[in-house]
Amino acid sequence: MPLRHRAVPEEIRVSNSVTYWPVAPMDLMVGAPIVARLLLGATPVGRVVQAAALGAYLGSAVRDWRDRRGIRKIDFRREFGADVRDLVPMPREVREAEVSTLVDRLNDEFTPQRIPRRQLATEVDRHLTDYIAEVTGQYVRTSAEVRGFAFVGLVLPFAVGACDILSGDVTLFRDTGPCEPFVIAHEFTHRKGYWKELHAQGLAYLALVASGDPALTQSARLERLQRNLSVLSANDTSAFTRL
Repeated sequence: MPLRHRAVPEEIRVSNSVTYWPVAPMDLMVGAPIVARLLLGATPVGRVVQAAALGAYLGSAVRDWRDRRGIRKIDFRREFGADVRDLVPMPREVREAEVSTLVDRLNDEFTPQRIPRRQLATEVDRHLTDYIAEVTGQYVRTSAEVRGFAFVGLVLPFAVGACDILSGDVTLFRDTGPCEPFVIAHEFTHRKGYWKELHAQGLAYLALVASGDPALTQSARLERLQRNLSVLSANDTSAFTRL
């Protein structure tokens, strides 16, 4: 278990201003010249809009970078006893036992509750922020905005969500049902400055399990179950189905 800081936590805010734009910033920068050409038949206007969008995007990214410099990151080795460079493989029998436990808990504590996405994002962000603050003694306040569409999703058909690491802009590409709280928590962890995938996976899971909310806890357990089954099946679809 991680250490808990008992001192009054400090607070840091990251503006993530582009996350409040009505259109994904990358969509605007790429689409502006195309729209201008179609509507006006002249590319200079599109270039001006593109340059303005790029300037606003980079300005926001610089402000966010400046704000994030004050974040006190979690030392995973110290708090959890391991980090991405020194992981120890889980024995198969231990993983199988965990699968059995997860299945029992998911069946016993099943909830059909679905929280509307905007409300869900706010709740997930709150629990994630609180969990990180318990470990570091610092509240990292970031945007709780989530997009439902961005053109980048068309070139990433395998992804369910993404976070722009410069701006913190988060998009969910599809409805993942009861797994959605975890997807949001994972991307929000990136938004709070944790770029490594395993860090995002771990913090998202721990924050949701500690939340006390049935739907959030269920989502974390589903993600953990899916990961375990993927490892046990060696990512073979037919073997995964049999498990």
